[in-house]
Amino acid sequence: MSRPRRIFVIVLVVAGSIALLAGSAAVWTRDTLLDRDEFVGTLGPVSQQPQVADALSAFLVGELSESLMLEGEIEGALPDAASFLAGPLTDQIETFAAQATSAVVASDQFNELWTAALGQSHDLAEGILEGDREVIDASDGQVVVDLSPVVAEVVDLLDERGVDVGDVPEDAGRFVLVSDDQMSEVQQTVDLLDALAWVLPFLALVLFVAALWLSGDRRRTLLGVGTGIAIAMALTLVVLALARTGLVDIVEPQNTQAAGT
Repeated sequence: MSRPRRIFVIVLVVAGSIALLAGSAAVWTRDTLLDRDEFVGTLGPVSQQPQVADALSAFLVGELSESLMLEGEIEGALPDAASFLAGPLTDQIETFAAQATSAVVASDQFNELWTAALGQSHDLAEGILEGDREVIDASDGQVVVDLSPVVAEVVDLLDERGVDVGDVPEDAGRFVLVSDDQMSEVQQTVDLLDALAWVLPFLALVLFVAALWLSGDRRRTLLGVGTGIAIAMALTLVVLALARTGLVDIVEPQNTQAAGT
């Protein structure tokens, strides 16, 4: 086999391996975004990671404090001569709230509520992407993670500890995962991934077959194809690990905004 032909075969094998790598990543990303079970299965466990649990706790405490305007309520309930105590009392109640929230977030019940909230968010996204008018109107075109049941659990736990925080707004604990402005970009991304998930694996197969057909030493080329596939699969695992890290960042509330803001 001539040197130019041998080089061309090598190029085909390398190109096929790259196409396989990109195709595998596209398939995983598409399935994670579009399949409810995959989406929940991927994002569900992240709530157990310390940085996510801390972020969720801080978000929920902030929601309670902001929605109830604790310091103003306490100051209004105190005599003028004791109004200076509003700040320290608010800090004490927020400390109780933080402890209660951390206890709830660390519980098995929270994992169930978190998983249910993610499932509802995926259903919202699916309805919006499919153009379901009822879903779009009800959600304002936003994909929201609704953790209001968790806020209710925190309030109940505070009540058990003798801390009455009063009435909490129904939307406390909800944050926007994807805004209405971002949904068109999500739709384009999903369409692109859907195409790439079919095209790239097929392209990889064509390139590998072409390399074997043009090769003068098919046993050696077949070994090269096998090596290329192995390397592509190994790199795919690295890419997917990075992708999962990116998903963790997405669902941390401080990287989003509260619903309705």
